[in-house]
Amino acid sequence: MPIRPARRITDTSPKNFGMFAKAVQMTGDLIHLELGMPAEDTPQHIKDATIAALQAGHVHYSDLQGIPELRSAIADKLRQKNAMDISADEVIVTNGLTQASFAAFMAFLDEGDEALLLAPYYPQHIGKAELAGAKVTIAPLDAANGFSII
Repeated sequence: MPIRPARRITDTSPKNFGMFAKAVQMTGDLIHLELGMPAEDTPQHIKDATIAALQAGHVHYSDLQGIPELRSAIADKLRQKNAMDISADEVIVTNGLTQASFAAFMAFLDEGDEALLLAPYYPQHIGKAELAGAKVTIAPLDAANGFSII
């Protein structure tokens, strides 16, 4: 029997692999939102802290929700700067948008739900919503209208 991808991959919307290569071919003033590629180098103090953490042996998987001290610092910031009533137990640290959005889609979408994506949107959200069992509906927004939903 030949090995093939699961139907949850093959029976869903076309994937957007190769989007960066297509964008590079385009001309004009593009804002690349298809992948996280920082425009600036990592600040030296962050590089130094990373090296120190590695040398101190912090090389293993952390708590599933994220390092408790980091979650606590994030909760403190949200309380102080954003006036949010939140505790560290309500904070989850992910390794980026892909993991965070996948977790959110899986947590909030059930089989048969409808997921409304406002266009322009991050194309990978379609596959994540479909993997969660949702039907995706695209709501195009108009640049001339300031991308307003109202």
